[in-house]
Amino acid sequence: MSIKLFKASYSFTRLSNTTTYGSAELLADHETAGSVTPISFAINGGFKIWIISIQKSTNTTANSSFDLDFWSTQTAITTTAGDNAGFTTVNVPADGFIGNVAMGATVAGVDAGGAGVARARVTDDNLSDHLTEPAILSGYVEGQGKLYAFLSTTAAYAPGSAEVFTIELLYEKL
Repeated sequence: MSIKLFKASYSFTRLSNTTTYGSAELLADHETAGSVTPISFAINGGFKIWIISIQKSTNTTANSSFDLDFWSTQTAITTTAGDNAGFTTVNVPADGFIGNVAMGATVAGVDAGGAGVARARVTDDNLSDHLTEPAILSGYVEGQGKLYAFLSTTAAYAPGSAEVFTIELLYEKL
């Protein structure tokens, strides 16, 4: 049975500097905590995320591994951290947390051996016909809510100045 997949993507540009990140620090579009724009996807209702990719615009490869934390909520969420600060909490109830995916990033749009793609098990390249459980994440977004995310480092990371990060989801509507 074929699964119909939908695509949602979000891009942001990090700050114009090359300050090295430590582990568990937020990658964001602003250095001030209350001004960070969360990653957001207009996904409503039930969903299963089958494939997630992260691409970045520069060719920095050392420690290009990240955590992507997801929340489902009716209102925009914020973090207590700005760019390059320890990623901690957000202003959303604990039951809004959907999950976390640890993954690498492709470099300058070129997939370096699949390092930038997290996917559920796939038996061949005809994805929609051969996806097998479990999906990467599943959840439900009520009404006009959104699926929100924050991206953080998992190790020391030396970024390129004004890197553009693009996160893409391939998901099934339930």
